[in-house]
Amino acid sequence: HLAVPVGQQRQRLLPHPFGRAFGGGSKDSDFYESFIVNQKPEKLLLISTGNISNEELLKLLEQNLTSIIDLFKTHSLIELDRKDIIVYR
Repeated sequence: HLAVPVGQQRQRLLPHPFGRAFGGGSKDSDFYESFIVNQKPEKLLLISTGNISNEELLKLLEQNLTSIIDLFKTHSLIELDRKDIIVYR
């Protein structure tokens, strides 16, 4: 995968973004696992910022909204962290 600044994207294969095998237990991993197994939801945006204020989260989303919308035209699983937009193949 390639690391690039927020506002651009990098691509990864499909490792488990929560760093553990299926059968984990968090609500976040449930969304991911449902997406991988059942393709539900149809599109999934993982937000991996750790602790962040609502204001910081809104700013991050506003800065990247156009890129995220464009990426969802051709990809189904995207992750946004504080530095990168990660596109999964």
